[in-house]
Amino acid sequence: MYIYEHPDWPHFTWDLERIFLPLTEAVHLHGVLAGRMEALTLESRQEANLLFTAHTVVSSCAIEGEVLDLSAVKASVGRQLSAPFAPEHPVDGAVAAYLDASQRHADPLTLDRLHSWHRALFPTGQSGGRNIATGTFRDDSKGRMQVVSYSPGFAPIVLYQAPHAAALSGEMDRFLSYLNGSDMTHPFIKAAIAHLWFVAIHPYEDGNGRIGRAIIDYILARGEENELRFYSVSSQILRERHDYYTLLACTQKGSLDITDWIIWFLHCLARSMTNAKEIVASVLRRERFYRQAATLPLSKNQLTVLARYLDDFIGNLTSSKYAKICKVSQDTATRDLKDLCNKGLFTQVGAGRSTHYVLKEE
Repeated sequence: MYIYEHPDWPHFTWDLERIFLPLTEAVHLHGVLAGRMEALTLESRQEANLLFTAHTVVSSCAIEGEVLDLSAVKASVGRQLSAPFAPEHPVDGAVAAYLDASQRHADPLTLDRLHSWHRALFPTGQSGGRNIATGTFRDDSKGRMQVVSYSPGFAPIVLYQAPHAAALSGEMDRFLSYLNGSDMTHPFIKAAIAHLWFVAIHPYEDGNGRIGRAIIDYILARGEENELRFYSVSSQILRERHDYYTLLACTQKGSLDITDWIIWFLHCLARSMTNAKEIVASVLRRERFYRQAATLPLSKNQLTVLARYLDDFIGNLTSSKYAKICKVSQDTATRDLKDLCNKGLFTQVGAGRSTHYVLKEE
């Protein structure tokens, strides 16, 4: 029996005593993270938001096996935050859907918005080289919607069979009524319920997981009354993808008591906040170095290299890389790097051909 086949569907239940400690931990970590973000300047908070948004989009797509380039996503996020435009390809489409969820968290979630997210995710009308219906519910013209696992040498295994297409209109009406209604459920718990409920309905031919995770961020942003995101649940789910799918499958074939699912979700949420400190630390480092650099007479080339180094620079910074970035001679590059060392921003490591430069704190 699938979860939606229970007579009391969708009246979920959970054990308040068992979820109390995981919820308390998540709330505490959220408070700690919020305090750290308050210590940043507005510009740095916006930069952190851009980074977390980009990581969320990339991770959410990666969970479903779609690989997006992080630098392209970051560029798209930056463009759309400053001047929203119609998505033209999957990168911009995924960003547009996510930003609509987090930026317009105060607006009710409607079928039109969900359909627009779906169209944005599949602007070409294709998924995996096949044509799919976009911006509309799936139908059963080719049989019931099933989630199937394929392994070489073994028969396909049906992990889940979604409700009949004929039931989707009524199911989504009930879902959106709950989502937009006001109740005393904590946003962290409501996000767990909403994601499970949405993927159980599985209203679209493809992209249900990505839209379901956008709904998580919609609910969290609404609960925080803040469109700036400082942690990425999707990034943590990607790290724990096996457990995520395993628990979803078990819950979808279980009873309406979803305590185990909520506990896992709260722990995952807490871990996403703990891991957020890495990006926050990176932003703090950038802010500190830019503040220090602002007091020093630096050339345009030196500022360019400093910005590149602080933004996910790959490999070691050498004079040859400096020369290539700034289009200057090797001698000029070496002289500029030595000057950055003398000013206390960089330190020279190694000698001869192994010479490279790192930030002084490193």
